[in-house]
Amino acid sequence: MLKNWWKLTRAEHGLIVFLAVIVSQFVTTKTLSAAMVWPAIGPMFITWGAFAWNDYFGYKSDKALNRKDRPLVAGTIKPRAALWIGSALMLLGVALTYPVGVMAFAIAAIYTVLSMAYDLFLKTRPLLGNVFIASSMSISF
Repeated sequence: MLKNWWKLTRAEHGLIVFLAVIVSQFVTTKTLSAAMVWPAIGPMFITWGAFAWNDYFGYKSDKALNRKDRPLVAGTIKPRAALWIGSALMLLGVALTYPVGVMAFAIAAIYTVLSMAYDLFLKTRPLLGNVFIASSMSISF
C-alpha cells in the first residue's frame, strides 16, 4: 500500500526538493545544522501534493495510454483519495512554510497555486507550461 502512495506522490522528487533546500541553505550560510530541516519540509510536502494532483487531473490521458504504472489507472488508489491527499499535502506544505518567513511563505503559496494551475490549464499551453516546469525545478535552490 505504501508503495502505491510513493508512486502517486513521486516521493523521490519530494526528497530531492528537500535536499535541494538544505543544500541551498548550506551554500549560502557555509554551515550545516538541524535547523535547516524545517524550511525543507514544506516544499517537500507541496511537491508530493502536486504530483498527486497531476495524476488526478491526468487520469483520463493516463488511462487512455494504459499507464498501469500509475496507481489511479492500476486501481490501487481511488482518484478522489488522490485529489484529497494531494490538496491536503499542498495546504500543509504551504502552512509549514509560514514560520520560516514571509518570503518563503509567499514563494510556497505562489508555486502551489501555479502547480494547481498547471494541472488545470497550463499543461496544455506549451510555452507557459514549460516555463512553469523549468522554474519549479529550480525554485528549491
